[in-house]
Amino acid sequence: MGRGMMRGLAAAVLMATPAAAAPSRIMSLNLCADELVLALAPPERIASVTYLARDCRISVACAAAARVPVNDGSAEEMVAAEPDLIVSGSATRRSTVRAAERVGFRVLDLDAPTTIEGVRAQLIDLARAMGTPERGLAMAAALDRDLAALPRPSPGARRPVAALLETGGFTVGRGSLIDALLERAGFDNLATRLGIGNYPALPLEELVSAQPDLLIVEARQDDPPSLGNALLDHRILKAGFPADRQIAVPQRLWLCGGPAIVDALRLLTAARARIEANPS
Repeated sequence: MGRGMMRGLAAAVLMATPAAAAPSRIMSLNLCADELVLALAPPERIASVTYLARDCRISVACAAAARVPVNDGSAEEMVAAEPDLIVSGSATRRSTVRAAERVGFRVLDLDAPTTIEGVRAQLIDLARAMGTPERGLAMAAALDRDLAALPRPSPGARRPVAALLETGGFTVGRGSLIDALLERAGFDNLATRLGIGNYPALPLEELVSAQPDLLIVEARQDDPPSLGNALLDHRILKAGFPADRQIAVPQRLWLCGGPAIVDALRLLTAARARIEANPS
């Protein structure tokens, strides 16, 4: 497409879409944005979400995603779709975001929340931008109710140590949503104790030596065989962490900041209750 046509398209889109109008062709370019867009907007107002949203191994919105078109995040698809709102995120191709801004499309670039409060605020802000503020407020209220129903650890209670081991031997430390969820459930994060940041490798020898109270592994659903998956079945882990000291958390529950974090917290609080009932 030539520059003149691109400028013409941008002008047409900007004139046809007043800033205050509720968008009617919303396009998402990021998995985490997909999940929120699908939850907050009716299908008829969604131009497309990414193809990743249909993968039930990583997406909590895979059923909803089957009812709307999908994209592969390319600039060409973006221009062809003529969206009046593009929702992107930290994992979106920067070249596509820059192209959208150059053309003149309205772009909302979402941060990855690192706190539960950030998850709540993002729901409300995105719903407002999409013209469905009441839906955002309702989802935030439901999140508040679900969180309030989960038990909190008693002040001064012992905080068991949890270690997360993802496919490939990666873990997550301070400044992440997972770390915030572990704290809310009453755990200390081994990675944070060790001064580890986000997504470095955690050597098995160091993990076994630290002897955390709980090992959290990534739950797998029909994943193809790989060396990364084989690591989670390593005999060292089986010997060092019996079944009552392990839980599997599906990646889709806390990969993104959305209402599904409550389901991850339920798994964590139940694990903590088991540890309290059977201290080693």
